[in-house]
Amino acid sequence: MESTSPELRGGSGGSSPPELAQPRPDPLRPGPGGAGILIVEDEPELVRALRINLRARQYHVLTAGTGREALAVAASHPPDAIILDLGLPDIDGTEVIVALREWYHAPIIVLSGRTSPGDKIGALDVGADDYVTKPFAMAELLARLRAVLRRDDASLDRDFPGHRPYTLHQV
Repeated sequence: MESTSPELRGGSGGSSPPELAQPRPDPLRPGPGGAGILIVEDEPELVRALRINLRARQYHVLTAGTGREALAVAASHPPDAIILDLGLPDIDGTEVIVALREWYHAPIIVLSGRTSPGDKIGALDVGADDYVTKPFAMAELLARLRAVLRRDDASLDRDFPGHRPYTLHQV
C-alpha cells in the first residue's frame, strides 16, 4: 500500500533547502477526480496493468490478492466499485460476492477466465453487476466500469434526491 505521508523535495541544483511537498491524496478515498476501485486479483502482472490503466484515468486504486483480503479491505475502506476475479487462492470469488452483498451495494464487475454460461449466470445471480471474460480488451473493461459507476450514481440520486456531489468550488 502506498504511503500518504509528505515527501521531501529538494531544489534542482541542490543548493536550496528541501521544502515540504504536499501530501499525496489518500489512495483509499476517492478524490474529486475519480472513484475508488478495488482490484481483487492474484495475478501480479494483471494487477499491475489494471492499476496503471485505472490510475491513468484518475481512479484511486486498492488491491487485494485473496478473497479474505478483499473482504477486509472493502470493509475498512469501501470502494466505489470492485473488479473481482473468481479464481482466488483462498476462497472462490462467488463466495466473496455473497459475503460482500450482505452489506456492500456498490458495483462489482467479475473479471474471470471462467467462460461457461453457468459460471457467468452464477456470479450474476449472487450479486455481480457485470461479467468480463479473460482475455479481455482493456477499453471494454473500462467502458463497463464507467457504465456501472454511472448507474450507481443515478441510483444514489434517485434514493437520495437531495444528494448532490460536491464541486471543486464547494470543497
